[in-house]
Amino acid sequence: MLFVASISQAETPKEIFDRVCAKCHGKDGKGKTPEGIKRNITNITNAKFQESLKDSDAFKRIKEGIKKDNKVKMEPEPNLSDEQVKELIIYVRSLKEK
Repeated sequence: MLFVASISQAETPKEIFDRVCAKCHGKDGKGKTPEGIKRNITNITNAKFQESLKDSDAFKRIKEGIKKDNKVKMEPEPNLSDEQVKELIIYVRSLKEK
């Protein structure tokens, strides 16, 4: 299932990514930030990773966060609307390495 982009929010998906995700994932999505390295963040631009991640799983990860071994690996973002999350996923897909 792929989400279709629409312009319905005041904040663009890139702005949301930069505000919410870039601290760990980096503005380029590669996860080479101090916090990303500390948390062993996945390079979300990696083509194999992107191909293996379903949109529905990405949606759940963004809304609910990720825990591993009782540690928070990724904070949840419950304040984003469903539409914002869908548009954010489309933006993350655009970061895929060719």
